[in-house]
Amino acid sequence: MKKPQAMKNAYLIASGLIVLSVLFNIVVVFNPHIAAALVGYTDINDLMKINLNQKANMLLNIQAVLPSAMLTLSLMNALTTKVNKDRSIQTLVAGGIVYPVIGYFSSYLNSHAVSAAAVDGIKTIQLISFINTVRETLSYLYMYGFIVTMCAAAVEFYMSRHNSSANVS
Repeated sequence: MKKPQAMKNAYLIASGLIVLSVLFNIVVVFNPHIAAALVGYTDINDLMKINLNQKANMLLNIQAVLPSAMLTLSLMNALTTKVNKDRSIQTLVAGGIVYPVIGYFSSYLNSHAVSAAAVDGIKTIQLISFINTVRETLSYLYMYGFIVTMCAAAVEFYMSRHNSSANVS
């Protein structure tokens, strides 16, 4: 059965949400002073003098691109033309595994980034705190992308089952 355009659009919307999440996270890491301004910190000039060390910056950037794993699931399904029961099951299972794994590794990398920044003083930890506050809000984009991907995969599974039972009758 041919995949409806609405289902492709749902996968594309999910992919777009995940891409926005990754891009905004990278922007916040490269420009942590924007995060401080968004949080409402008033002494931005004081923070402009502070830079994250290389290790903390690298760990935060890796953490920012982790949701790209979910992006591959969304795009893989968006680019297919037929409803497929096996692929929808694989998407549901892989998404159910990938989402918490990304959450775990994100927390792990963040704790190591804070430890790496701690050697530079309390102001760098404060800067990472501002970054994390903004990223917590941005994580909703990723979560919504995950939800849309899983819902579209569930609908695809239902359509494939419904189509196969209609062919049997």
